[in-house]
Amino acid sequence: MLLLDGAFALYLPILKLIEPRLQPGAVVLGENAFEPGYLDYVRNPANRYVSQPLPLDQARGNEFTIVAR
Repeated sequence: MLLLDGAFALYLPILKLIEPRLQPGAVVLGENAFEPGYLDYVRNPANRYVSQPLPLDQARGNEFTIVAR
């Protein structure tokens, strides 16, 4: 599991850095994931992720992602 919580602009660079170590089925939680580049990346099926916003406290923008490789 990878929890992204911090500087929003770093979510995508950190994910790409750690991607080679993520196994299929790994969970990635992005807290306050409002960065459009990050959301576009994890929501694009070509990048081998399944991702959707968490329905809990939706205004916070939390994103639940599973590695589908």
